[in-house]
Amino acid sequence: RCQDAEAASGHRDSALSEVRTELRRAIRRESQHVAALDEQLWLTDQRLGQRLDELAQRHEALTAQIRQSFAFPSSPSGGLSSGGSAAAHRRLLWRGAPPSGDERRGA
Repeated sequence: RCQDAEAASGHRDSALSEVRTELRRAIRRESQHVAALDEQLWLTDQRLGQRLDELAQRHEALTAQIRQSFAFPSSPSGGLSSGGSAAAHRRLLWRGAPPSGDERRGA
């Protein structure tokens, strides 16, 4: 009986050692996966930040361009310039065709 108990104990210790080894491997693999995902997330964050900066700059430029396009010529008194009708000034606002769908999306 003593030998059976020792054999069972040895088998249990061996199985426990295998489980610990496999657990360490699994934790190492998961750690590598987390590190890879962290790297992907960091790169995505960098690209997104850059794209947001580009969009903010483009927005500022377009806003300035729109403000210039919608600026009414004025007379020294602050009203519409002499000799021009309000309709003529409105036509000046729409000098070009509105942007196509692709241009609005930035493509």
